[in-house]
Amino acid sequence: MITLQSTATQTPTLTLDGRASTVQPPVFTLNDGKHIPAIGYGTYKASAEEVYECVKKALHAGARHIDSAHCYGNGKSMADAIRDSGVPREDIFITSKLWGTYHTRVEQGVDDILAEMGDGIDYLDLLLMHYPVALNPHGNCSKYPTKPSGERDVLLDRKLEDTWEQLEDTVLRTSKVKSIGLSNCSIPKMEAILNSSKLRIKPAVNQVEIHPYLPEYELVEYAKQNDVLTQAYCPNGGSNSPILTHPTLQQIATRHGVNVGQVILSWLVLVRGLGALPKSYNEDRIKSNLALTHLTKEEVNAIQAISKTNHQRNFKADWGPGVRMGFADYD
Repeated sequence: MITLQSTATQTPTLTLDGRASTVQPPVFTLNDGKHIPAIGYGTYKASAEEVYECVKKALHAGARHIDSAHCYGNGKSMADAIRDSGVPREDIFITSKLWGTYHTRVEQGVDDILAEMGDGIDYLDLLLMHYPVALNPHGNCSKYPTKPSGERDVLLDRKLEDTWEQLEDTVLRTSKVKSIGLSNCSIPKMEAILNSSKLRIKPAVNQVEIHPYLPEYELVEYAKQNDVLTQAYCPNGGSNSPILTHPTLQQIATRHGVNVGQVILSWLVLVRGLGALPKSYNEDRIKSNLALTHLTKEEVNAIQAISKTNHQRNFKADWGPGVRMGFADYD
């Protein structure tokens, strides 16, 4: 069962009536007993230089969870920032993701991730299956191989449970990975793994796009029933998203003396019990993402009403014919 563990080491800021206005994010205990900070610093679409500077800022601000992926191509800069931060490796939770061209050779994928990160990073705290889509490992490129027709070169006969079995082996037979999980998985994709007769280790995490315009209530509830932690990437809706200017969120933020991003993270983490992976290049915003606020019942209801009139999914990878992701608004 996923539980919360308090990690507050600073005195919360207090309002005039003595209530805490901001609190530190909790730490979750995963279904395998490992601990993961609720809020991680995301590195998607960040250049090597940006990642180096921002990861150092995040670690100096108190962040202890860095979310990365092999296909981002910035793992070395992330690891350099960790090495130069002065924060011990064992105090930092590092997540990475297995790209589709490694579905048939998971341990090689792990070795390549660790090789990119370099000295001092000899294990991953969490490895996720980046997408539930296997790509041809011998295709015409290492990231998005294509067929002569131009379509994605997808291994349509590759079963997710077979990839998962290799992920399990990295935990059971090596010391390179501590926990394993999923990303971009709908309920049908999760069911394929959770209902497998070969299952030895349950996914610890499912990382998906979640924000006030895409709350994914059914998916989150399914994951909770199976003791899988849901993590929200793109919690602010992505670049140039209208979410940050939504009047309901702005009003709540003003009332609490925080920014809209803090309101969203508070709703995700403190109210819904989800992990969240915000990304920012701004030092003040990086710091504020680690200060949450308690929302009232009325405020929570107002946030949850937003998706009734505003629905928006920002990430839809085009895998071509024959691949169904299982999300109602995706396929």
